[in-house]
Amino acid sequence: MAIEPRDDDTIVALSTPPGLGGIAVVRLSGTESVSITNKLLPSNKRISAKSHGRALVTTISDPSTGDIIDEVVVTFFKAQHSYTTEDLVEISCHGGEYVQSQILYLSTNAEARIAEPGEFTKRAFLGGRIDLSQAEAVADLISAKVKSAHKFSILQMQGALKKRTASLRTKIVELSALIEAELDFSDDEITPTPKNVIAEKIGQVLIGIQLVSENYGYGKIIRNGAIVPIIGKPNAGKSSLLNALLAEERAIVTETPGTTRDIIECPVDIEGFLVRLIDTAGIRSTSESVEKLGVDKTFEQIRSADL
Repeated sequence: MAIEPRDDDTIVALSTPPGLGGIAVVRLSGTESVSITNKLLPSNKRISAKSHGRALVTTISDPSTGDIIDEVVVTFFKAQHSYTTEDLVEISCHGGEYVQSQILYLSTNAEARIAEPGEFTKRAFLGGRIDLSQAEAVADLISAKVKSAHKFSILQMQGALKKRTASLRTKIVELSALIEAELDFSDDEITPTPKNVIAEKIGQVLIGIQLVSENYGYGKIIRNGAIVPIIGKPNAGKSSLLNALLAEERAIVTETPGTTRDIIECPVDIEGFLVRLIDTAGIRSTSESVEKLGVDKTFEQIRSADL
């Protein structure tokens, strides 16, 4: 029977991409991260609660044999001062596949558990270090391919959306309190809040919600890229334009009308923005079934276009 992961387990995982590399980082998080790590270190070079933020040059060994696995740099981050808000240890080792696998194996032998995908960020969220928008921004930052997506994810990681929604929440709570006071104390001798003041506050909240909604649409385009279909009649030069923008021969260009039947999508970085250029079938009336399907797909692209 499968054992469900527990949030109070000490977890371990590679923080760097798997495979061969110059350097790799193995990360442990949880209440036992220090004791587990120390089981793999020599007795005269171990970490303690006083080691917060310090890098220790030492060796990792197999406790059962004493064989040295690697020379490493171990850095300890104390709970509430780490990414996960838990005691966290980072082991910087050489990037050989055997070294990485052995450190993971020895850590799990010492009662650590292999982390689930995204579990370090999950713990940062559960610990209150980041909110959901910032957790999403971590994934966006990792997958950012162009400057605009990188910049947008950094703003979100720093709490841009969090601050905006917090401000909205404060205004909504204040507005709710004013309205409830009117309902609860309508017969008492209190000065009612003028209706135009309440209306103005409602208007401010609605504007704020609209800005958040618009920002979501903008962020979606920044993350996923702007869908930009190239539309025109057959032989208007659509495929030639695509090739010119890509600076490569991506689409077939001939003098025969109706050459493009299938949709061709090509992502391209244009001044720091991801643009998904789409070559489409030329628009014209046709009785040829395959070409007609291509024209139908062109109209689908027009409906889903961002520009």
